[in-house]
Amino acid sequence: MKTQWKIVINALIGIWFILTPWVLNFSSDTAALWTSVVIGAIQTLASLAVFAQKRWNSAARFVWISFVTGLWFIVHPFVFQMQQNSGELWNFVILGVISAVLSFWYGWETSTESTDSRHGSGSRAQAAK
Repeated sequence: MKTQWKIVINALIGIWFILTPWVLNFSSDTAALWTSVVIGAIQTLASLAVFAQKRWNSAARFVWISFVTGLWFIVHPFVFQMQQNSGELWNFVILGVISAVLSFWYGWETSTESTDSRHGSGSRAQAAK
């Protein structure tokens, strides 16, 4: 499937968020540390679970989990008051936006492909008439 690269990037973003507390040096903030690690792990596992699914119906829930974790990363620095460090702030916001957009994009493309394969492709169905 040509759209799989989006899920790979989301898995890598999840791994990055697992490592972020130590790389960006906010591991002393226990709540921010564990939230970043746990949500990063959920993002990584949800992204990897998409590969294990054979049908779109099964994979859809994991794509939505990845989408929600992306949204969480956008609000994370505001919940944990990380605005004073613009590097941390923009790391979370930009990668959160990328993750949410890629998850939504993957979900939209995959559900469209799934619908086309069930109902016949629109252009081919029209050409057959």
